[in-house]
Amino acid sequence: MSSQVSSTDTIMVRVTPEDPARWRRTFENDRPIRARNGVAGEVLYEDVDVPGSYVIYFDIEDLERFRSLMGSDVHADSTEASGPASREMFSARRM
Repeated sequence: MSSQVSSTDTIMVRVTPEDPARWRRTFENDRPIRARNGVAGEVLYEDVDVPGSYVIYFDIEDLERFRSLMGSDVHADSTEASGPASREMFSARRM
């Protein structure tokens, strides 16, 4: 399997942080890091039924760099800085 994917490949993450404002600040501050590590674009949604719970769609241009970021100390530090949260991740390809 190739580590390069088309821009129609998407990673979706649902995040429910204990402190939504803290999580949101960290998320916004980390945008340049994601852009340097395989994320071509992203869209953030807040759950209408569960305020403070978010769904993020990441368009991935380089899956290998994105996976590397997810396993890095940079990501671990960011996750710690954003505070406790439940996270679910899904991968999809537009048909």
